[in-house]
Amino acid sequence: MKNTGNEVIIPLSVLDGRNSDDFFVLRVIGDSMYPEILDGDCAIVYRTNSVDSGKIAIVEYESGKTTIKRVNYVCGENWLELIPANTAYPIKHIDGADLGNCRILGQVVAIARTF
Repeated sequence: MKNTGNEVIIPLSVLDGRNSDDFFVLRVIGDSMYPEILDGDCAIVYRTNSVDSGKIAIVEYESGKTTIKRVNYVCGENWLELIPANTAYPIKHIDGADLGNCRILGQVVAIARTF
C-alpha cells in the first residue's frame, strides 16, 4: 500500500452518513488479495480499531508492517489470522504476546478501480 498524496473522491453512498474525515484511502500494492482486490486498486477504509471476524481490514503488525487482509478470529481466544484471497500466499497467524504488536487501522468498505 502506498500513499501517493492524490485526491480520491469517496461517493456519499460509501460514507453512509459518516464524516469523510472518518475515512482514508490507500493504493494497494501487490496481489495477495487477488482476485478480490487488484494491484493498483484504491481501498476506501473506515477508521476503526476493531472489525468483525471475516471482514477485510488494514492491519499493522510486527512493528510497522502494514497489510490488507481478511481478519479471522474467535472472540475470547488469544489469536487472529490475516488471510489473503490469493492462495499462493500463506495465512499469517498471530497469537500470544505478538498480538500486542498488532492493531487494526480500519475496515475496507469499498474498492475504487480504474481501467
